[in-house]
Amino acid sequence: KLRSAKREALRNSSCIQVGRLELNEAIKALEKIVGQETVEVSDLLNETNSSLVLGISGKWYECDLNLGLVGIFETIDDFEKAKKAYQEADMSPDYLSMMNEPDGDNSAGTKIRLGYGIDDSQKANYGKALEATYEAFKEVSDRPKLIGPEVLGIGTFSNYYRDLNPDLLDAAAFHCYHGGKTSDYKDNDRYSSAHAFKTEFQNIARQVGNKSIMMTENCSYHPSVPEDAVNIAHFISNSFRYANATVYLHWALLWGYADADELKKGGDGCIAVEWPWSSSRWTTEKGYVVRSEFYGLKHFTKYVKPGWRRIGVDYELKKVEVVAFQDPDEYQIAVVLVNYSEQEEKTVRLKNIGSKEVSSIRKVIQTDTQKESWYQELKNTDPFVELVLPKMSVTTVYFKFKTN
Repeated sequence: KLRSAKREALRNSSCIQVGRLELNEAIKALEKIVGQETVEVSDLLNETNSSLVLGISGKWYECDLNLGLVGIFETIDDFEKAKKAYQEADMSPDYLSMMNEPDGDNSAGTKIRLGYGIDDSQKANYGKALEATYEAFKEVSDRPKLIGPEVLGIGTFSNYYRDLNPDLLDAAAFHCYHGGKTSDYKDNDRYSSAHAFKTEFQNIARQVGNKSIMMTENCSYHPSVPEDAVNIAHFISNSFRYANATVYLHWALLWGYADADELKKGGDGCIAVEWPWSSSRWTTEKGYVVRSEFYGLKHFTKYVKPGWRRIGVDYELKKVEVVAFQDPDEYQIAVVLVNYSEQEEKTVRLKNIGSKEVSSIRKVIQTDTQKESWYQELKNTDPFVELVLPKMSVTTVYFKFKTN
């Protein structure tokens, strides 16, 4: 009877989560957000007495008294404390996500999920929760920029984004899981198949328009293989080129392992850290293993710096992706070329289509996964004459224009 009543209450409302609030505070918060004077308190408490339902004008709002991280109102107070701590450490948060992966798996029944539109009517509505968050943060000084919806499955991004007010977000964010054209997957593996996400990336760019776009989480979900250097670079380049992303966050740079066999298998972390708590149990000399992904990521971080802008590249090459970046002074260029073909090496040359003259200061760095050559500078190679891209490789070309 209790569960049935709660389901009915939530079905007929936009659900506002309130974390670790006393009853009177929850009532005041609800009255403020809905602009009413009187709030009725039902007797619908769950088995742990941590959740209650507040009713007003025929609608019901669930208030969870324990889940502080999802609590809208209590989070504001927590955020102010956290912001102060960050500032004391000479750090300041730039962006804030209301909720990570609102469409995440809840088969265990332990995760709060937020839905969208009438098709997700049995869940609290993400768009309405975003509105409440936006209103609550109006009182916060120097608030970080809001990003969302940060969906787990890229295929559900469109539904969530269509159902919210995009003016409340400073940037649109998504994750690269559970999506793409599965029939185009290589060996039935998502992470080896960034090409299968091209259409969905383009759809995100079209739907979001001129607002900044962020890819805020992606990982392999498979044991480490040499080809992951190409796989990560392929996802990064496609996120920039087709989704028009300005940020790519990989999960994760470091990952600790308590089991030596799991360490060998890998799958989490560009750098796998062995038994982080004590060197006495290390089976490796330095206590860590650098995975191939690290070098694929390095092609986008060694020379491409924050504040650089992606610039146009014209080319027609099958199974090759190329992205280029320029520094704010328009003096330095970094070009990243990803050959994800397992059958063909490619021979290319770069051509500067601008009026500036390229100086003699150049670097060509290459990761050749088939030779397990991870980040090697190629000497005596002029990419404006001839540049060989081996099968399953990533290559960075860095050069400067003459100052005159």
